[in-house]
Amino acid sequence: HEQTAAARPARSRRHVAMLAYALYDNDNRIIRYAETLAGRGDRVDVIALRRAGLPRESWMRGVHVHRIQARERNERHAITYLLRMLRFLAASARTLARLQRASPYDVVHVHSVPDFEVFAAWPARRAGARVILDIHDIVPDGVVHARVLRRPWRGARLVTLDTEAVRRAAKAPIDILCE
Repeated sequence: HEQTAAARPARSRRHVAMLAYALYDNDNRIIRYAETLAGRGDRVDVIALRRAGLPRESWMRGVHVHRIQARERNERHAITYLLRMLRFLAASARTLARLQRASPYDVVHVHSVPDFEVFAAWPARRAGARVILDIHDIVPDGVVHARVLRRPWRGARLVTLDTEAVRRAAKAPIDILCE
């Protein structure tokens, strides 16, 4: 039995945050998610990396984009790459907490790599937000980092957190194996 649009209860707008160690303007998957949610009436904040020359904050097709950390692909050492990701983890956690205090989130959608970015959503989760971990890659973080750096890295195991611990940090993990 199908209900007419008039008979269906109105869906309330959700407040959604997306966290991504990526350049929002270049990541079509994140753009599609964010614009789809904004198009249906949800309020969407994206916290992402910043490319030189772009503003720290802007609105793009109904999506509020917060660019919090510059990204250069010039890592010569694995530790540099790791430190940049950890810096983003701290900055995104602070930004999300500040935005959460002003207007609580219903959902926080964390795009990985790195999987441990899910821990930036902890304050929102404690306040009742659902946390989604969207795994964009089928290999562990450490392997990705070694590939990005184009050589094996013995410390990769330190970066790769126990997958189950990361999944427990999210309330609704999503594994996306191909796209």
